[in-house]
Amino acid sequence: MDKVKFNAQHRVQIGKNQVKQLGAGIIPAVVYGTSTEPLPISLNLNDLTKLYNRSEKGKNTILELEVSGESSGSYDVIAYQIDYHPVKRTIIHIDFLVVSDKELVKTEVPCRLTGTAKGQKMAGILIHNLKTLKIQSLPGDIPSAYTVDI
Repeated sequence: MDKVKFNAQHRVQIGKNQVKQLGAGIIPAVVYGTSTEPLPISLNLNDLTKLYNRSEKGKNTILELEVSGESSGSYDVIAYQIDYHPVKRTIIHIDFLVVSDKELVKTEVPCRLTGTAKGQKMAGILIHNLKTLKIQSLPGDIPSAYTVDI
């Protein structure tokens, strides 16, 4: 399992008003799993966006999350749900799922098409409706994309 280290802060105050006071560039998140209690944290949005844009797997990158503050610790996590601002399309909240090498996780991977369809050769247009595939896999075996040859 390839892991990327990332730092976070434990959030003691929770609620809508406290989230608004986090400051610019800081977003709320939650770490949860089968053997851990939900842990509210805050992250640097710019660092997280750069990490997901640079990584081959995108949001399926396994993070070694170093939480500092009142409940400090280290967690191997994967982004389970990402909420975006409806207009700006920036991340406003993330749910992280604690993963292990022995447990299967459900996630979505992008579906990419290769080759040329017969209809395209005759001046047709290929409509690609299936953008992602839902898979269940061990965290270390999650592919960056699923490629289908037309």
